[in-house]
Amino acid sequence: MLYVPLLDQECLTSFCARFAAANFTTATELCLDMGIRFQNVVDGSDEAIEALAEYGRVAPERLRQSAVRGVGGSVNVDGEVFARKNYARTRLRFCPECFREDDRSADRMPGTRRYTRRIWPIRFLRTCPQHSCRIVDLGVPPLSSPRFHDFMEAQEAMYDDLEDAMAITSSRSPSGFELFLLRRLRAVRDNGPLLDAMPLELAAFVCELAGVSDLFGAKTAERSLDEDQLWAAGQRGYEYLSAGVPGLHSYLDVMHSRLSAVRCDVGGQKIYGRFYTILKDHENPALLGLKREIHDYAVRVLPLSGDSEVFGRPSSTRYLSEKQLRDQFAIRPGHMRKMAVAAGLLDPSEIAAGAMPREVASSIAASLSDAVLPAQAAELIGVNYTVFKSLRRAGLFSPLLSSGNGVAARERFSRAALLAFVDEIERTAERLSIDGLDSIIVACKKTSVKFSEIVALLQQKRLKVIGWNPGQPGLAAVMIDPAEVEEALAPCDNGSLQVEEMKAKLVTSNEAISVLLRGGYLRSTVERLPPRFQPRRVISRDDAEIFTLTYVSFLGAEREYGVRRKDLRMAIQRYGLEPAFPVDEVRVSFYVREKLEAALKLVR
Repeated sequence: MLYVPLLDQECLTSFCARFAAANFTTATELCLDMGIRFQNVVDGSDEAIEALAEYGRVAPERLRQSAVRGVGGSVNVDGEVFARKNYARTRLRFCPECFREDDRSADRMPGTRRYTRRIWPIRFLRTCPQHSCRIVDLGVPPLSSPRFHDFMEAQEAMYDDLEDAMAITSSRSPSGFELFLLRRLRAVRDNGPLLDAMPLELAAFVCELAGVSDLFGAKTAERSLDEDQLWAAGQRGYEYLSAGVPGLHSYLDVMHSRLSAVRCDVGGQKIYGRFYTILKDHENPALLGLKREIHDYAVRVLPLSGDSEVFGRPSSTRYLSEKQLRDQFAIRPGHMRKMAVAAGLLDPSEIAAGAMPREVASSIAASLSDAVLPAQAAELIGVNYTVFKSLRRAGLFSPLLSSGNGVAARERFSRAALLAFVDEIERTAERLSIDGLDSIIVACKKTSVKFSEIVALLQQKRLKVIGWNPGQPGLAAVMIDPAEVEEALAPCDNGSLQVEEMKAKLVTSNEAISVLLRGGYLRSTVERLPPRFQPRRVISRDDAEIFTLTYVSFLGAEREYGVRRKDLRMAIQRYGLEPAFPVDEVRVSFYVREKLEAALKLVR
């Protein structure tokens, strides 16, 4: 009997086939001569290993290491379990460069030099790590079972196809994904907590599945892709998942970004396609951590409600569905979203969404429950609608909710704030008797002072004599002394300049002074003069002094500096001086005095 050595990384079936070929027979026949069946060798049974060890003169322990043992419907390869479909031993898969190297091994018996490596049948491995070339897959040899496991017979049966494949070698470096497979077969776990927690086959499958969804679309089936596309998919998925949880989140973010809109009750299949569907049907406990992380992240970043289903329904979500909004707040969801957008609490793009963030819903619901329309607000503070509008224009009351962000909405005011405003004024009403006092309305008529001005005095606590008529609601109950109102609004004699005086001081026109005041370029205040307290606009001497020291008009400069108009224009043009205020608005050119003086010195 002639013997062959057990070569590095050789499959037990390959050794048996080469041993048989060395003795001019087939593996099936050789096994019968040894008192076993070739199927025993395929299964890696102890009986087959003992027989081959005895007849082939190889240590049993070495043969056990080369055996691929059946485990139910799967096989065990170097401690990792693969489904038979993912460890394709019935297909003729090989590296052409490895075969060429085998053919050059003169120390081996001719006809038995080539052998099958244990890593070649792994479906996810598509590149030879030793020669950096594509692994060729010629499919299942046209032989009956278990003869298609006979490597020597398989070569003979597919001789023409094999020779054609040997003539062409396609170079490619092993991907990071493939190197990960090889390290795991050596029991090395250094690829992040997600992948290291899974059996190798499952980790490889999830990587490929994620890569297919990312590169070719969420609905793409693996069977529709060729080997090169699957090679790229495995690498892409590995790049995400080897980075652990952050990498998984990056992959999920890509899938989320492809959705034009996400309904609050959407399911995982709609979001992640086949990646989700296939994982959902897998009940392997090793996937629980991955599924839980996908569930938690989806609930955390997507507008999902308790009606959604992503590896289970969430017990608590950031978003509430329309049904939950109705049940919890008893407010129409569409109205809540509209008012939330107007208030700046919700992005306008979400105005038609079916859900709202929980914190936004709680906030806008609280505002709506506190909100009253202007007519109700007027009634709450004891004034008519017209008076309330004047108070609103005077800035005494700001709306709680109003139009904004493209949403038209009627103004609403805070009931609590209105009542607190009236309560604060009531607390200042210390006079027990209201004799000699008048209501705010009557005081307005007696003094020609606006209602809003008297309310402002009350708010600023500038009135000391205040009574309260308990028979009237809100501000209608406030009783005041008109004489005190006149005294509070009487102007102080601070030597303010009237508008006409300031116009003459600046040597400018009525229109220009009016625009300077209206535009806020020149500060002013309004005083009321007795007996009817008609308003008069004045400028304080300090403000007038600051303005005239800082700015000077063109005509004012001509007179003040005694310079010819021609020289004044030359100085302005040569040094590129621009008017201090928009000429199209003010109509008169004012310049910064310091700059104009410097320019005039240089042209003289």
